Amino acid sequence: MQIRKTAVKVITCHIKPDFDAIASCIAAKKLYPDAQIIFPKLPKRSTKDFMIQSIIYSYAADETKIDLKDIDTLIIVDTHSKNRIGEFANILDTAKTVCYDHHEDGDIKCSDMHKAKTGANT
Repeated sequence: MQIRKTAVKVITCHIKPDFDAIASCIAAKKLYPDAQIIFPKLPKRSTKDFMIQSIIYSYAADETKIDLKDIDTLIIVDTHSKNRIGEFANILDTAKTVCYDHHEDGDIKCSDMHKAKTGANT
């Protein structure tokens, strides 16, 4: 049995986050102040993407400093679909998953699911 060196909580959302996904991450940070926000991928093309990255820069942790194996709790917002969370899909079998979503479709079996049919997740 392998013992983890450090237990880490991470908040994430879907690839190419929109304003709802980012706001959901920031709201989740209020619920989980000891968690780090890490985005699966950030595009670098449009003005919208630049603005999104500027907003989240002060909130998001450097993903290169986190070892996926150290994540014991993954808080997923604005999605619960494996194909939308990038490399985080690789730890769904080992980490506790807490999901906050407003979308009907999804294939992640969340340990703790918070889902409501609303116009926006936030």
